[in-house]
Amino acid sequence: MSKIVTALEAASQIHDGDILMLGGFGSRGFAAEIVGALCRDTNVRNMTIYVNSPNERTRPDLEELLSTRCQHVKCTFMRSSAATKLYEEGKLEIIPQGNFSESLRMGGSGVPAYYTPVGIGTPVEKGKEIREFNGRKYLLEHSLTGDVALLRANVVDKMGNCFIKGATKNFSPAMAMACRKVFVEAEKLVEIGEIAPEDVTIPGIIINGIVEVNQSYGM
Repeated sequence: MSKIVTALEAASQIHDGDILMLGGFGSRGFAAEIVGALCRDTNVRNMTIYVNSPNERTRPDLEELLSTRCQHVKCTFMRSSAATKLYEEGKLEIIPQGNFSESLRMGGSGVPAYYTPVGIGTPVEKGKEIREFNGRKYLLEHSLTGDVALLRANVVDKMGNCFIKGATKNFSPAMAMACRKVFVEAEKLVEIGEIAPEDVTIPGIIINGIVEVNQSYGM
């Protein structure tokens, strides 16, 4: 069965109240076509969005999602954007980047929570369980899982195996493992077998749909 879908078909798999994970680093690795279809052609609302940074001028559709379709955001960094209002309303949580990455990885591995020293003595520890191991304090952090991950890859074969280059892969492999459904934009679509096994960043078995796009954002 073909995994090739349109951007709208991928966006149609996202529903009100879903947890949506957006991969990449800025515009690199960001699924702009699917997010655009989600904004233009659906009425999905009240989503929770997990994204590295919610404020990139190269991602205007993300601003649209944050300002009109989103009820909560988890991110690692922000500047002035539509996310500012969410922060002021207590709907945006800033997570240390390492904790964000590890929480995604743990979620994809089926581990519900873990202890980390990152955040001790800062506002990050507020309201969290603190335990001491070998004389050092640790915070209990809960893993992150979601409903749908939207990613972009440099090369994808027709089975969904993805090769993602450089900074483009930022968070994407972990998000793919942590979500029930995964849709990837392919900057280059190739036949099965054209990606060497050792070059596969995300295995096709966890990819639900492939959207072929023509625009490349580089590494």
